[in-house]
Amino acid sequence: MQQPKVQIQPKVPGEWNTSLWGCFSNCGNCIATLCCPCITYGQIANIVDQGKTSVFSGGRNYAILMYFTCGCCLYSCFARSKLRYMFNLPPSPCGCADCLVHTCCEPCALCQEYRELQSRGFDMAVGWDLNTSQAGSTSVHAPVSQMMQGQMTNNQQNYNYQNAGYNNQNMNHQNAPPNQTMGQNDAYNNQNEYQINDPQEQVQY
Repeated sequence: MQQPKVQIQPKVPGEWNTSLWGCFSNCGNCIATLCCPCITYGQIANIVDQGKTSVFSGGRNYAILMYFTCGCCLYSCFARSKLRYMFNLPPSPCGCADCLVHTCCEPCALCQEYRELQSRGFDMAVGWDLNTSQAGSTSVHAPVSQMMQGQMTNNQQNYNYQNAGYNNQNMNHQNAPPNQTMGQNDAYNNQNEYQINDPQEQVQY
């Protein structure tokens, strides 16, 4: 059975799969982020918020902050914090705070977060809902033939256990000591003789 590719919330501390300076490992995303970072942020926010923030609303909020307040880096750093919590990642690089990374290297930080989600098995083009639904469909449902085969196997095992108990009971009865069997027969014969010789049972003419 094929296992889902999406991996969420590991129990042990993880590491970033790419560095902050590895933007050119995905040139398409690098160019898109330089030209329109609001789209990249919207895709990241949709995943780290687990579908609560849509790609459109996340990108719209980022674009408003970028063009009117220049505070987009302070807004996007929260997505990096959620991403690190989701995969138990350390502050990077060199233990720098998330807000500092986004303030100094906003495009590089967005590219790194985008690549990290991709390396974890997320398809950034379809969003959170389709990613999780595809993962659930491959991990939950089993083929019908396997379910029927498992049920038949359980029924056969129960039948074998019942037969084994019945056979053991018969063997114990057959293997009883001869003295015990003769004693049971003598008691039965004595009871019959007592009933025949009972005066109350004799017929009076």
